[in-house]
Amino acid sequence: MKNYKVSVVTICRNCAKEVEDTLLSVINQDYPDMEYIVIDGASTDGTVDVIRKYEDKINVWVSEKDKGVYNAMNKGVDLASGQWCIFMNGGDKFASDDVISKMFAQRCPKTTSKVYFGDTWERYENGKSVLLKAMPVYPTIKRCQPYTHQSAFFNIEEKKRPFYDESYRIISDYVTSLWYYRKYGCLGFEYVNVAVSSYKNFAGLSSLVENRRKMMREFLRVWRVNPLCWLRYIREAIKYFIIYQQPLNCLKGLIEKYNEAKVLENKNGRKL
Repeated sequence: MKNYKVSVVTICRNCAKEVEDTLLSVINQDYPDMEYIVIDGASTDGTVDVIRKYEDKINVWVSEKDKGVYNAMNKGVDLASGQWCIFMNGGDKFASDDVISKMFAQRCPKTTSKVYFGDTWERYENGKSVLLKAMPVYPTIKRCQPYTHQSAFFNIEEKKRPFYDESYRIISDYVTSLWYYRKYGCLGFEYVNVAVSSYKNFAGLSSLVENRRKMMREFLRVWRVNPLCWLRYIREAIKYFIIYQQPLNCLKGLIEKYNEAKVLENKNGRKL
């Protein structure tokens, strides 16, 4: 069985209360051929102090300003020397201490595999967790990512710079997965029935609503330029127009203006 080197990348910023669990989750992995890279975004809340506490267990770490989440993740990939890379960011955790061994020692990816993924535990604020099963790559890839990025190992040998397209601020992970599908098809993806990661889903409704329109614009942008997604693009573009452009309100406004003009015209017609 081939021995694969696995690079684990953690990006974080101002998450001192959570980052230690993430660091320990990675450091405690029992897989021997692993490197750990931490990219901190110039934290000011004590996160760097936590990182320093474990720096003898971290291969490379930096703390500096970045241009966003995907810029920081690209920095991590640039520093990675492993054939396979996974992102376990601040607040995320591996589901167990032997996850990487389950994926690369007890079994190993097929020679055709470029994205090697499993399932995800989603943690809620009330303390409960739900196991999210990964979805079939096709047809899911036509509309979204079939897995969470925390539960996917990527073969980065042929896609390293840039790993993420930074012009997408919210869905660049999906753009990258779509790149792998266009290049390798379904054969490039391999699912393993293993819970790989655990991540928290504490986002409030307001933050989700706030980003929904921006996220949809990015989805429309990527669907429009990928023939695989054209039907999805047409359907969602119509929905976007109805929901956000509110054509009925526009029509209402036009009718009101027309009525006002007619009233004014009638008034003017009645003047001596």
